Amino acid sequence: MWPAGLQLARIYDPALHGATALGFRSPGPFARFDHHVGGADRGITYAAERLSGSLVEVAGDTGICYCGTRRYTRFAPTRELRLLDLSVNGVRQAGTIAKVTSCEHTESQPWARYFYENPDVYGALDGLYYPNAHNFEMAIALFERARDAMPARPLFDRKLWSRVHMAELLLAGELTNIAVYR
Repeated sequence: MWPAGLQLARIYDPALHGATALGFRSPGPFARFDHHVGGADRGITYAAERLSGSLVEVAGDTGICYCGTRRYTRFAPTRELRLLDLSVNGVRQAGTIAKVTSCEHTESQPWARYFYENPDVYGALDGLYYPNAHNFEMAIALFERARDAMPARPLFDRKLWSRVHMAELLLAGELTNIAVYR
């Protein structure tokens, strides 16, 4: 569970797939826990507890983050989120192994579909709570079922390369060993 009102961080690029601060991407599957199937009306959005967790989610594979048109937003869900815990303590209870959070996407996506499609086993999940594959910071994959938990507006939505949080961004890059460029 993720408490209502507890903030989440997200980096997204509005130039890709029509992404918005609070939106869910429906084209897919592309990323780790995309639960999409051909033609189904499914959507996903990824967030993290901290900016560093979001940074490693978008740039961990390359070690380089070009800010470009990317944006940084924070939002607070308006209701408790029902998340399947895939952390070290929860992954076994979910019926899988820790590798699911760091394996090839073609291996983790079927698990995401299974978790999503089996409410009799897991309940109607809003998403997954998992350690990311790069530095094990906790991240969240939200299914479109969580749309009603999204606030009307984010707490803020700014260019990733913004003076307001530049020190935080550069520190996140240093902590995650990701080079950040404008």
